[in-house]
Amino acid sequence: MKVYLGPYRRLYRLKNWTNNLSDEVYESKPIQWFISAVNYLDDKFSGKTEYVKIDYYDIWSADSTLATIIHPLLVELKKDKTGYAIVADEDAPEELKEEQRWHYILDAMIFSFEKIGKEDDYLYDEEIQKGLTLFGKYYRTLWT
Repeated sequence: MKVYLGPYRRLYRLKNWTNNLSDEVYESKPIQWFISAVNYLDDKFSGKTEYVKIDYYDIWSADSTLATIIHPLLVELKKDKTGYAIVADEDAPEELKEEQRWHYILDAMIFSFEKIGKEDDYLYDEEIQKGLTLFGKYYRTLWT
């Protein structure tokens, strides 16, 4: 498997720059042509670079293959600490503060994917299932 997810590319949006122009200059044909050309190139070439190649052997143990990608991603997400999700009362101990509750959820997910990725999951069925259930429940909150 080969996965490349590059950063978002942006050329230069001219909306803020054009605020400094007088109406007469802004409406001139050369400026309008220039703005249109730059915005066209920005729309055409901006966005996220993505490349994913799945080989036939990647699907033999797809759970383990995906776990080796998801585990380090969750570890980095936990290190980032720029935000946290609102955690349901039943998913984490009530005595923890909001950010600590989110870290508790992330730890459960990290544990699950670490064990699946190492194919060391046969001893921890219940804990792994809990982490996978939480991953599914909080999937849409995995952003910073």
